[in-house]
Amino acid sequence: MNRLFPRLFFLIWPAMVVVAGGFLLISTISVPEERVERRNRKVTAFVEHHGERAAILHQKGDQAGTAAILRSYNEIEPDGGLALFRDGVLVATDPDSPPVPTQSQELVKSVSRPGRILNDDSGDVYVVPLSAAGYVAVATHPTWTFWTRPPPAATLLAQMLMVLGVSAVVCLVLVRRLSRPIQSLREAATRIAGGDLARRVGNELVDEPSEVSTLARDFDRMAGRLGALLSAQQRLVRDVSHELRSPLSRLRVAIELGRRNPSDPVAVATTLDRITRDVERLDVLVSEVLDLARLQARLGSDNSASVSVPLHELVNAVVGDADFEAEAQGRSVRAERLDPFHLSGRAEELRRAVENVVRNAIRFTPEGTAVVVKLEADISGAVLTVTDQGAGVPEDALTCLFEPFFRVEPDRERSKGGLGLGLAIAERAVHLHGGTVSARNVPGAGLEVRMSFPAKPTG
Repeated sequence: MNRLFPRLFFLIWPAMVVVAGGFLLISTISVPEERVERRNRKVTAFVEHHGERAAILHQKGDQAGTAAILRSYNEIEPDGGLALFRDGVLVATDPDSPPVPTQSQELVKSVSRPGRILNDDSGDVYVVPLSAAGYVAVATHPTWTFWTRPPPAATLLAQMLMVLGVSAVVCLVLVRRLSRPIQSLREAATRIAGGDLARRVGNELVDEPSEVSTLARDFDRMAGRLGALLSAQQRLVRDVSHELRSPLSRLRVAIELGRRNPSDPVAVATTLDRITRDVERLDVLVSEVLDLARLQARLGSDNSASVSVPLHELVNAVVGDADFEAEAQGRSVRAERLDPFHLSGRAEELRRAVENVVRNAIRFTPEGTAVVVKLEADISGAVLTVTDQGAGVPEDALTCLFEPFFRVEPDRERSKGGLGLGLAIAERAVHLHGGTVSARNVPGAGLEVRMSFPAKPTG
């Protein structure tokens, strides 16, 4: 445990000693009620025994014997005294004993059974009727507390040593219990910081208390999220580098050709056209990469700039613009149903998401067919579906469609102008608005992209 274990131990141990010592002190000073009752019964029996003997001798007229018994009681209980009453009158007492309380005569007359009556001035007074006719024994004692009879020093020392020992054992157990999961989390964090993003602690701490196991699961989710973000970043850098390499290579070749034939107008014009196309392609690529990076950076942030967006109106505007562009390619886009919904979010991001999905469908729907758009109510809110009439995609590629730069058929899609970023941008924009995106092949049609939003219907 290195330095963590001793730090925790010396932090917890003094507190445990203080708590245990406090309990020990309270339990030693306080006198439980059952102990008081046991003591009262013993004293009552003791008073009755000596009182009976003194009463018998007093009946016989043996004053010396009576005084001897009273004196013997005083010798056994130096702080107390015993007196003998008959018919409510004090008949015998030991002159060396504490004086009998002044109200003893009233106590003797009212007593009906042996017992103790507390008196603030004289301490505890025990009034015990005797078997001899008319005789009552009265004994006085100081009130019994811890301080009148403190335990021996050896007993106190043994109790304190026991407290220290128990506290040390309890602290060792607690510290070991606390330091083990902390040490596991610390080691995992160190390994993750060193690049081992596959390190997890959930299985190791599953038997720990609920708070620790919950923390371990949260730690694993964080590590998984970091791993996914880093992998996405590395893949994005790799894909961007790959996408930039081709147009840059063509630009280099075109520039070299232009240098070789500077006097040929046709060659120069052809070279400039090629350079223009590649520059435009680079401009689109950089713009979409920046959009993807901006949306990726906003994941997990607040939506403080959100406004209420009429989703049906936004979709209708996108469908109108897309249909106008699709006419030039012999295709069309139509909205079969647009239920009114309002969604809290950013209108430009939502428009870009819908537009990217619709334009992707236009590229793959055959000439003479239409892309169908629907906005309908669902159990979770609003569902926007965009369906083309193409050949669809392989089933194993459906889950990869929304990854950056993913293409089902790279060469064919390059010829159609796709960079593989449109659906990735749409997926992140929808996710930022609390929604989800999925794709499926529709029998008798083509690919259907489904976007679900937590939107509220307009009443």
